Formats: sequence, structure tokens, C-alpha cells
Amino acid sequence: GSDVTPTAGGRQAAMTARILRRAGRLAAPLLLLTFAPVPAASLETIPLGCTLPLSGLQENTGRLYRKAYELAVDWINRHGGIRVAGREYALRLLCRDDGGDPARTTRETEALIAAEGVSFLLGPFGSEAVRAAAAVAQSRRVPLVQAAVESREAYGRGNRWLFGMLP
Repeated sequence: GSDVTPTAGGRQAAMTARILRRAGRLAAPLLLLTFAPVPAASLETIPLGCTLPLSGLQENTGRLYRKAYELAVDWINRHGGIRVAGREYALRLLCRDDGGDPARTTRETEALIAAEGVSFLLGPFGSEAVRAAAAVAQSRRVPLVQAAVESREAYGRGNRWLFGMLP
């Protein structure tokens, strides 16, 4: 056993590494889709929506999550988009700031669906935000893919529209 206590910089580096691993898991569902063989620029788009804390105390984490989503969508589109029911599509990512507030998560998720025509949601950051987005997904019948959430309660409500990547 070691009596060495990590420095503040070491703790920050470890936390950043954990966040990047989690952000990578968030982007993974997008990579499971079937890729189309044609340039994505000429395709119809499927809008994907997410709310993230792009301001406030969790801003840095929210920006990392958004970057992971952007990287996955850009990679998919550069490689021809996706194929759904025999048709090819490009993906378009729409992110809204929820400031880490579950009430804003609810409002912004509703707006993504109603105003932006989002038909697929990517998970927000934080258990309370996930529960808020999951409730909207269930009521609006829009799939929500969440890489991980610390609270199993989010999955335990019989919500057939919430899909988790990790137990």
C-alpha cells in the first residue's frame, strides 16, 4: 500500500481521463450504425439532439461530451452517413445548453423534439438530467441512448425509450 496522496494536478488529470473515457462511451452508439457508401453531403439528414451543461459548474464536462458527439457525427458523415431501412442519411447534431439544471434539460429536450424535429436523442450529463430527458423521451416516444448513468433509478421506470450502453 502507498501513503502517497495524489496532487491537485494528478487528481485533475485522472478526472479528465475518466471524463474522456465516458465521453467516448457516449459516442459509441453512433458508431454502431450501418454506414452508407455515398458522400453524406448529398444526403437527407437525420437530426440528433442532446442537452448538455455548456454553461455553469459542469461546463467543461459538457463541452467534452459535445466534442465527443461532434467527432462521432463528423466521422460517420465523412464515411458516407448511415443506412436506415435501405435509405442513406447524413447525421446532424443539435446540442442545447441545459446548464446542468434538470428543469432546463426538460425544456430544451422538448424544444429539440418540437421545434427542431429531432427523432433521436443522445444522453445528457448527470443522473438528474438523464431522468429529466428520459421522461421527455418516454412521453414523446423518442429513443434516448445514454452511455452511462450512476443512478439505476433512471432505467427502473419501465421506460421503453431509454437505452443504456452500460449497466
